Amino acid sequence: MRKKQILFIAEIGIFSAVALVLDLVAGIYSEAIWPNGGSMTLAFVPIFIMGYKYGLKGGLITGLVVGVIQLIWSKWLLNVPQVLLDYVLPNVVLGLVGIVSSKVKESNVKAKIIYITISVIIVSILRLACFTASGVLYWETGFVASIVYNGTFTGISAGASLIVTILLMNLLPKDYLTNQ
Repeated sequence: MRKKQILFIAEIGIFSAVALVLDLVAGIYSEAIWPNGGSMTLAFVPIFIMGYKYGLKGGLITGLVVGVIQLIWSKWLLNVPQVLLDYVLPNVVLGLVGIVSSKVKESNVKAKIIYITISVIIVSILRLACFTASGVLYWETGFVASIVYNGTFTGISAGASLIVTILLMNLLPKDYLTNQ
């Protein structure tokens, strides 16, 4: 039992670190495209993998760790609700892919791709909803303008992360997802 807990905590640390590095790198080149915040990132992928491997617990905790640590280098902090909508919640909702964890583990390749695709689309829409709400409530952006601005980098990130996640999930050893 203790070995499983240590492995779980270690993987949260490792996958959170990978997500944060991917996000930090994305922020460097994305600032020219989205000067008011946001970036095209593959930071979704480590959160997704933890969600598919450990279920909701793994996905949500990893997303929470990533969101909280992002605050360290952010220059866009206004108040607690804005921080929650721009950093914490958008990363936590990515971990909701863990809802289909058992289906992803048990399915054939075609069904696994379908479960991954649907779950990634849903959590990406929820992520976009967080950013859109923040844009309207705290950045004084109109609803449509907020969806368009935030939808560009969220959509690109979701599409790229979906492709990488599907490739990784099919390349990982079969026992990786069930070796808990």
